Amino acid sequence: MSTPNRVLITGAASGIGNACVRLFNDQGYIVLGMDLNSPDDDSLFAGFEQGDVTDGPAIDHVINAFEIPTKGLDALVHCAGMTGHGSATEIDPAFWSKILNVNLTSTFLITRAVIPHMQLNGGGSIVTIGSTFSMIARDSMIGYAVSKAGVAHLTRCLAIDYAKDNIRANCVCPGLIDTPMTSHLNAPGHEDVRQTLINAHPMKRPGTAEEVANAIAFLSSDAASYITGQVIGVDGGFTAGKQVVPEARH
Repeated sequence: MSTPNRVLITGAASGIGNACVRLFNDQGYIVLGMDLNSPDDDSLFAGFEQGDVTDGPAIDHVINAFEIPTKGLDALVHCAGMTGHGSATEIDPAFWSKILNVNLTSTFLITRAVIPHMQLNGGGSIVTIGSTFSMIARDSMIGYAVSKAGVAHLTRCLAIDYAKDNIRANCVCPGLIDTPMTSHLNAPGHEDVRQTLINAHPMKRPGTAEEVANAIAFLSSDAASYITGQVIGVDGGFTAGKQVVPEARH
């Protein structure tokens, strides 16, 4: 009987990360989690550590706490991240640095830490989380969009550099997903913004964290063994194109 695969999920306490925790657990993985916050239910984790993904020593602590150097790691799902608004003339330079650090630099740090162990273990899968705004620009979100575009391209670079080691790297780019990160759109006074965003998605609804987790689990599995370096939208058609006359039916 083969040993269950081990997966490390960051941002594991809520949102897409927590949906991944539940799904990977259902699929028989040994689930290891990292987040700044504690999860509501830690029973789904074989191990959980609070930690900051922008802090190299904190990542090293997690790697050692989960005995990754000796027990290996089959998959990394890096969900930790943050959002933020502002154009180039509006965003504070300190916030610019923070959002690039949380979204992009953390991806570099966590992948840099796990790849040597995947190399020694014969390979593995890395899934990063981008955004629809990894692929297209959006008004008044320059820090978020640029950081997520960086995540997508970093992922392509990983795929090219480590294909020889049987390490695959892919980037999943969610559209509007109902998670704590987008919960501010449910606040009074934001109804029009939320509806505008929904209408921009051809499927005319937000996605769920579980739908994104399904794509991540597929990319992490042997069923995706020849897929690497891809940037894949899970976005209800948002990045496919624009509906110029959406009411028309031909």
